[in-house]
Amino acid sequence: MSYERLLAIVLLVLLGCSASVPEAKFHVLASSGARILSTTGDTYARIVRLEQAFIVASMGDEKLTPDSFRPVVEGRSFDLEPELAFRQAALGVLVKYLRVLEAFASSETDADVDKASLELGASLEGLMETAAISKERGAQVSGILATGVDAIGREVSARQRARALDRVMDASQKDIERLANLVAESHAKLDRAIDVMVGQIVARANVVRPPPATVGRDEFYVALASTLRGAKEAHRALLATAEAVKQIPVAHAQIRQTLAQTRAPLDALKTLAHKAEEAGTFYGSTQKTIGQTP
Repeated sequence: MSYERLLAIVLLVLLGCSASVPEAKFHVLASSGARILSTTGDTYARIVRLEQAFIVASMGDEKLTPDSFRPVVEGRSFDLEPELAFRQAALGVLVKYLRVLEAFASSETDADVDKASLELGASLEGLMETAAISKERGAQVSGILATGVDAIGREVSARQRARALDRVMDASQKDIERLANLVAESHAKLDRAIDVMVGQIVARANVVRPPPATVGRDEFYVALASTLRGAKEAHRALLATAEAVKQIPVAHAQIRQTLAQTRAPLDALKTLAHKAEEAGTFYGSTQKTIGQTP
């Protein structure tokens, strides 16, 4: 059964019995987050490849050294990979947290909750390591999910999984918003970086393209067209994933509301699932064209 078909069935269940099947809500929430993370990884990989093309297009006639192939703009570092790693680590923490909620809601054994909690802790450690790239990044994630992790630890120790969700979600809501905003808002900066790289790549192409009416020029144009198409797709995918990520804290808050109210709305969860599906299927519709003649 396809992901889209499964999602449709789960959402129908949610609409019909939102109060009696809480695990279904958390499954959709966690699955949507994982789908966004996968799409973001694909997008960041494309940006790294674009950065490599930008480095080549920026090379002059200076003597080559082991440090020659580093992205620099106006004498300043333009290396996006550390920033991409930081953003992906932040989203990874968010997804691991959603997996903890899913485990609390649906797992039959404490071992599943313990495992999800340990994975969240490891993901947080990884985020702190990547945040060491700058003081600004360190400040942005300082103490992130500390209150939520404490609540998770207390509930795991007390073996009160059935009653833990409200306390864990209340303790984590603000930090979920912080993480989601951090990931989504950073995509605007990546958009600008893509524009800078594309501008340099095109400028260089106008200087070094092979003579007209040659096979070399045709091959050159095929490679360039593929690079530029990849940049456009990265632009679109960044927008799609940013919109999806912004829905996570909204859906999180609405699901928390359903724990206390028998007929609380679930439109934010449906929106999240839809946007995660859109982002997740984006590369499925374009993958066949990558590397082919436009």
